Formats: sequence, C-alpha cells, structure tokens
Amino acid sequence: MKKVNKLISVCLVLAMATVMFAGCSKGKATEDKDTETKVVATINGEHNINLGEVNLYLRQLEYQYEMSYGLDIWDQQVEDGKTVVDMAIESALTSVKKGNIIALVAKEKGIELSEENIKDIEKTADEFIKQYEEQYGKDGLEKDNITLDTVKKVLEQNYLYNALLEQELKDYEVNEEELKALLDQSPEYKGLQENGYDYYAKDVRVRHILLKTVDDANQPLPEDKKAEVKTKAEEVLAKVKAGEDFEALVKEYSEDPGSKDKGGEYTFNKGSNFAPEFTEASFSMEPGDVSELVETSFGYHIIKLEEIIEPTEERIQLLKDGEQKIKDEGIKYLKVQELENRLKEWEKDYTVEENEEVVKAIEVRQSRNAVEEDSTTDTDKSDETTTDDSSKDDATTDDTSKDDNSDDKTSEENATTDDAEDTTTDNN
Repeated sequence: MKKVNKLISVCLVLAMATVMFAGCSKGKATEDKDTETKVVATINGEHNINLGEVNLYLRQLEYQYEMSYGLDIWDQQVEDGKTVVDMAIESALTSVKKGNIIALVAKEKGIELSEENIKDIEKTADEFIKQYEEQYGKDGLEKDNITLDTVKKVLEQNYLYNALLEQELKDYEVNEEELKALLDQSPEYKGLQENGYDYYAKDVRVRHILLKTVDDANQPLPEDKKAEVKTKAEEVLAKVKAGEDFEALVKEYSEDPGSKDKGGEYTFNKGSNFAPEFTEASFSMEPGDVSELVETSFGYHIIKLEEIIEPTEERIQLLKDGEQKIKDEGIKYLKVQELENRLKEWEKDYTVEENEEVVKAIEVRQSRNAVEEDSTTDTDKSDETTTDDSSKDDATTDDTSKDDNSDDKTSEENATTDDAEDTTTDNN
C-alpha cells in the first residue's frame, strides 16, 4: 500500500444531494421495493438511521475522492493505520448522524417545510432514483438499501438545515474583524478594495510584436542567442518608427501565436493575467504611441497602444455586484460556523448507538468497481480515464468563467488569449 504523508480530507457538504442530482434524466421513479431496511444506528433509542442514508453520502464521497486523487486512492493509507476506505466510511457515518440530528433539532424548534419545498424534494428524489438505477443497475438500489423515502429523508435534512440557519441566525451580528480577515483571503475582493473599480473596468487595446527569448519548451535561450534576438528586435523597432505598417510587421516578425493572426491585438485591463512589464508599458502610453523594447520572461515586445476604453457604468456595476456577492458569501460562511458551534451543544442532548454488525458491512462501491474494471480490458479503463479528465478540464473552465463573472468582457478576451497560448502571460 502507498503511504500518504498528509491526511487526505474531502469535505462533504450537507447539500451533497443537489450535486449528485445534477444532470439527472427525467422519468418516473421506481417505487420502494419490499427491501429489508438495515438500521445503522438509532438516536435516543427511537429514531432510526438506515444503511441507505449512509450509502447516499458514501457514493458522493467516493466520487469526490476519485476526482481529487485518482482511481487508485483506495490503495492508500492515512494516519493511525487507517485506509482511505475507512476514512470515507467514517466521514459518511458522521455526516449522516449530523444530518439526522439537525432534522430533529429543526423540528423541535418548530421548523416545517413549505409546500414548495416538499414538491422540490419529491421531484428531485424521483429524478435521483431514476439516475441511480440507470448507473448501478436495477439491483443497485436494493443492494445499497436505498429507497425513494430514503432519498426524500436526506433531501429533507438539507432543507431543514438551511431553514434552521435562517431562523436561528436571522439576528446574528457578524464580527466585522472576522469578516474582514475572511474577505482578505479573496484576491478579487481585496483587489477591488485596494485598487478601486476603474482599475478593473478600464481597458486598453494594444497591438504588439514579440521576439521570443525562450525555446519551444519555454526555457531561456543562451545569452549569445538572446543578444541576437535583441538586435533583431531593435531592427524591427526601427522599422516601426520609420512608419512601416505595424500589422504587416506583426505578420512578418511576431512570434506570439496568441495574437499574430489577429494583428498582434489584445484588449485587457490591469487585473488581467498578463506579464506585469507588458501591462505597465501598455497603460503608460497614449493612443498612437509605440513603446521602446519591453522585456518580459517571454522575450522582447514592441507595443502600440491603439485605444483606451474608459469604464462604463454597466461594467462598474458588474464589479460592484461581484464584490457584494463575495461579501454575502463571507457572511453566510461565518453564520454557518456559528450554527456549527451551536450544533455541538445541541448534539449533547442526543445519544447515538451504532449497530456494529451493519456498520462493519458498509463497503465502498467505487473500490469494488475499480477492482472489477482492472479485470476487464485496459482500453475500457483508458476511455473512462479520458472522460474523467475531460470533465476536470470542463470544470476548470467553468470555474474560471465564474471567477471572472464580474468582468464579462475581460473574461471573454482572456479565454480567447488562453486558448491561443498567450505568450504575454507570465507563467513563470
């Protein structure tokens, strides 16, 4: 077995069900079968936690572990001699106990679900059962002890948690120092606070010619070769100053694949991920100006400023909206932490007794599937891995778009730049 130096941790949020249900196909749900309900634990001797609840959480944990650490994660060990399988099962059990206690606390405090909540739960549960059956086969539900009522129960806990959060903390005053410390961890929020809206809302449109001082592997050229590149760059700059057509010179000399076919053009703001020397030079000129040679880690640039695009009220409002969203999320995070502290006190009123026989029988499905896949063809395994990697790439693209949501125009331009291997961006 492999040994992991750091304790592997994957956080399962209470809203895990909504993640699992994303993209579910529509259709009539399978009704509960006459399956013997296996009780994992009881709370205060009367409230049952069944195996299906644990498996719902465990399947999501399995997905998260494998997406984060790969299919071979189940062969690894963590601290105290525990395996990752042990840790995943323990985490699922902890989450299920907590979810059930939350529901009991919420109901004792008089919290009830609205008719709309109930309709949403029923709809989502129907869709989930359908998808689960498609993914794991007709016997998958019975094998995992999952019924329609089980899914509804877990979803109900999620809704009750949010309702409890709203009711208990509606008058909660957030500690401003704690909030500031939290918000300072957000580069976007901190940047807006320090630089102002114009910093990110003001654009420049430039053209540039790049003569590279790195090889195809992005490694620096020897000093003698670099000197030759500089000499050539000075010759090109002389042609620019002599009045030769800039776009024609871009086409002839530029070695930036990200902009060469666009006449060397980029539009960006000071918050964009461009080499700082390139950004500073671009924002220090007036329209029509041409820079001297600007050196970055990529090489020598000749920059021509075409246009300064002043901030619009719409773009500034987008930045303000994004700033407020980050702040609202920070406030909610602190409220959640406060509710968690209160839950620790409430939990003292509840005694949980586990059914050791049922707990010992809990197993990680993905671990079992991985073994089965190894016994099949390598081609199948390779195809699945490729699919998973593509999903990660998509996820990364989606996350980047969300991060840049406060500045849509810049987001689109940066996405184009990245796709074209933008060599003005300093990745070193």
